[in-house]
Amino acid sequence: MTIDEYIARKNLTQADFAQMVGVKQPTVHRWIYGKKFPEPRHARKIVEVTQGQVTFEDLYKHQPKGEAA
Repeated sequence: MTIDEYIARKNLTQADFAQMVGVKQPTVHRWIYGKKFPEPRHARKIVEVTQGQVTFEDLYKHQPKGEAA
């Protein structure tokens, strides 16, 4: 599951998710749109706060939104 899918399913905002992970909202936006990938410490926190619903593999395998496969 992608970060944006998790956020939507949990009815969160990017700001809510950012607070849970310990980053600022623009950072979450950059992750969702593929401008940056989470640093390993943030990736671990994402997996933790989502209780494994977003996995390490999910964080690094998806193409940025809006790009063709």
